[in-house]
Amino acid sequence: MRNAHIAFFSFPHPAHVNPTIPIAAVLARRGYRVSYVTSDRFKSEVSATGAQLISCPPFNVRELHDFDPNSSDEPTQNPFFRLAAQTISNVTNFFESDRPALIIYDVFSLAGRILSRRLGVPAIQTSPALASSEKTYARPTNDPRYRQGMINESRAVDRFLESYGISSNTFLFHRENLNIYLFPSAFQPDADAYGDNCFHAGRCAGEQQYHGEWRKKNTENRPIALITTSTTNLQGPQYFRACIEALSESLWYVILSIGDNNDAGAFTSLPPHCEVVQRVSHLKILPYAHLLVCLGGIITLTEAGYHGVPVIVTTQALAELEWQADILDSLGLGIYIRGTTASADDVRKASTRILEDPNIFRRVAEMRRAIRREPGAEETANRIEEYMDTW
Repeated sequence: MRNAHIAFFSFPHPAHVNPTIPIAAVLARRGYRVSYVTSDRFKSEVSATGAQLISCPPFNVRELHDFDPNSSDEPTQNPFFRLAAQTISNVTNFFESDRPALIIYDVFSLAGRILSRRLGVPAIQTSPALASSEKTYARPTNDPRYRQGMINESRAVDRFLESYGISSNTFLFHRENLNIYLFPSAFQPDADAYGDNCFHAGRCAGEQQYHGEWRKKNTENRPIALITTSTTNLQGPQYFRACIEALSESLWYVILSIGDNNDAGAFTSLPPHCEVVQRVSHLKILPYAHLLVCLGGIITLTEAGYHGVPVIVTTQALAELEWQADILDSLGLGIYIRGTTASADDVRKASTRILEDPNIFRRVAEMRRAIRREPGAEETANRIEEYMDTW
């Protein structure tokens, strides 16, 4: 099977692309012809693997926030469906003329799932999101409106897939014969409820390529607190200013990773012992960090766990993040600040509690060892090859 063509279809967003890049690199190094469908934003990362970039449109997060699923039944109004349709239009000719032996598609890359069926090609599904089943989905969040909203969205996806000739029972619970989850198994609630076709590649997020320029400055021996926002649930300057107020006047050296959607010019008057970074891999900073403040995305939590960094999570009462924050809390890897906002006082008290609690650091160290024993890109490539051998 060496020199066989393997096609990756990733959802063009960092948490979906970055953990799969090490896997694509290993497969390319083993002699496979790897094509990788994503937006030009990730061109340098894909090129560095030895894979061929097949360009698809970017995903605009603001379109997702502006979209009201109740406002229209027209599929082109849904940003996920519009991206899938445009991607299919862009890449179909390429893959029909160079048919892959295997398609590895992200759970949100509907184009990858559709083309795998259209071409009759075996498929593997990857996911940076927690697995759900009909048995376990009753407990992902205490908010019944969120659960019902997810079920309604799943039905909309089913209708979209049916328009492309794919009969889908429930998108929310769909699995292929092999499914690769890009976070450690310890983070998956009810992991025993899922079979051998669910494989946790827990080390891949920590093995992803670094990007951006950053070097550790003279912190005067202050512990480093890294403050991040979500790449999907965008936080503005007010969120970062609350964290500055909480930590900059205490013993911390504060690094603000403000994301692509904030203007660095809004952070010109910083207190001492603070700096702003943008478009810098958190994996460059986390080896030096003593604390991470974030919204609790599962890949971010995995990156922190890989480097043994305790976490303060403030979900801003976003239901899709609360389930993940509850997992962090149950594992004792940090502190979950509940509620719609996290005040400066909340963050200050949580940071003090973490520094004074040796049990948190003990559990974080245990999780670091566990994640580094999880399958990484090499082991994941082995599993992919075993899967291909069955076809």
